[in-house]
Amino acid sequence: MKKRGIIVIIILVLLILLKLFLTNPYQLSEKDKTRLEEIKEGLLIEDFYTLIQTKEETNNTYKDISFKLDDFECSTDKVYTCKNDSTLLMVEEEKSYLEKTNKIIKNKKLKNDIDLFGYLKDINNNRLLTSIKKQKIDYNLQLFIIKNVPINHSLDLISGDIEGYIMHPSSDTRYIYLTQKNKTYKITLKDLNYFKKEKIKTLLNSIQIKG
Repeated sequence: MKKRGIIVIIILVLLILLKLFLTNPYQLSEKDKTRLEEIKEGLLIEDFYTLIQTKEETNNTYKDISFKLDDFECSTDKVYTCKNDSTLLMVEEEKSYLEKTNKIIKNKKLKNDIDLFGYLKDINNNRLLTSIKKQKIDYNLQLFIIKNVPINHSLDLISGDIEGYIMHPSSDTRYIYLTQKNKTYKITLKDLNYFKKEKIKTLLNSIQIKG
């Protein structure tokens, strides 16, 4: 009788766990899962830049960021825009992805977007091994990433005097994210025939951020 009672209890526990597993609201749709995997594949680090400020005189300034860029016509509207025929550079101040998600994740161990992307890639979607609280946090984070992070081909990591990273959303566009003292600037480059690797490196080394 005791063995039978134990077997009944085990079956009931398994049924309860199965019900929790099947009715858990923190599940991505198949469409969202596919997009998330595409985003995660594009967060692999491909190349590295070491930013060493040259301290040379700059000739372009937008808010607290300045840099040297010759032979471009620049103007300020909502963003700082520099043009030279089909070549384009745009600068705008915006919050990092980590700042945008701090109400969701609240993890003090994460210091920047690269840490956040690493956390995203390490999320364990095995619901039987994850608490409901963490499932909710991870689910909301994944939804945010799906809605806000573009499909990307790879990342370049920037270290040195200013830290950041470069996204490769297409074969002819780069998004550079630079963060210093809680200020994040996004620099968009279009026309990689002009902005080859050495040109990007020279631009990065000329950048200064006050504050």
